[in-house]
Amino acid sequence: MDLLIAIEKLEDPQRCQQLKAFTLLRMITGMRSEEMYRLMPEAINLKSATIQVRNTKTGVDRLVFLNETTTKEIAKLLEMDERPLFPYLVI
Repeated sequence: MDLLIAIEKLEDPQRCQQLKAFTLLRMITGMRSEEMYRLMPEAINLKSATIQVRNTKTGVDRLVFLNETTTKEIAKLLEMDERPLFPYLVI
């Protein structure tokens, strides 16, 4: 979790939140970079703590589950109303 501590020290709060959410999503869900780049708010269900991943590598949509910490960080990110959620992601 040293990476998350380093992210917390960033001066730009929006960038900090994006990187925290991105890092947790990668660690918890194993989503591919392409899937995360295309991730839109409509695919996220905070009540059920799930994400509907569409246009996967295999061509089959799948549901991924979030833990409580990741759900909270994603909720904060959604408040920023960014589309896509991770605009700085380089594939």
